[in-house]
Amino acid sequence: MDMAVKLRVLNNDRALVVASYASFAGAALTRALGETYPIMLPAFAILAVATAMFAYRLMRGDLWRIAHEEDRKLDEREIVLRNRAYRSAYITLSSVALLALVYWQIASDAGLWLPQGEAVQTILIAGAFLFSLTLPSAVLAWIAPPRLPEEG
Repeated sequence: MDMAVKLRVLNNDRALVVASYASFAGAALTRALGETYPIMLPAFAILAVATAMFAYRLMRGDLWRIAHEEDRKLDEREIVLRNRAYRSAYITLSSVALLALVYWQIASDAGLWLPQGEAVQTILIAGAFLFSLTLPSAVLAWIAPPRLPEEG
């Protein structure tokens, strides 16, 4: 199999990650705007369904398998990749959580914007859930070498 086909498969994984996170960002924005502009709520519904579909597809792929499989079912290369992805995902999630806490403290003292209302809280919870579940697979999409497409 030539390199162009291998890279296309890798780029499909990356496109899936980008589509999942972009559709979530769009859903979050339209949900937040939906309180002021109710016409945005149908767009929210469409983007929320798109996010679920992209996340489901990501969870059904090989990257998810590598990220969540038991050690005994992976080869040494996959274990190294998985450990690298989890390390990066942990650093990213920890940094975001710490920055959010620091911002919360500063914002409450300085009177800056803080999340209020059911819509914003729902977005934050859904985002934390989505990113904590999919970030290791998303990191793998960028660090994994090109692979052969599935046959069949």
